[in-house]
Amino acid sequence: MFLPLVSGIAVAAAIGLLHRPARPAAMAFLTTYVVVGAGMVALQNFLDTFADHM
Repeated sequence: MFLPLVSGIAVAAAIGLLHRPARPAAMAFLTTYVVVGAGMVALQNFLDTFADHM
């Protein structure tokens, strides 16, 4: 369940730590990845609980 999140964070962290010129791109990727992931979680939570609110 958390594999995509963990692998995305690990790749961005490795790029940020190992390749200094790529740090801004790695941080931009990581930030976008987490924000989009949080949005997808919120949407899925809304869809799962929508019938409970009717």
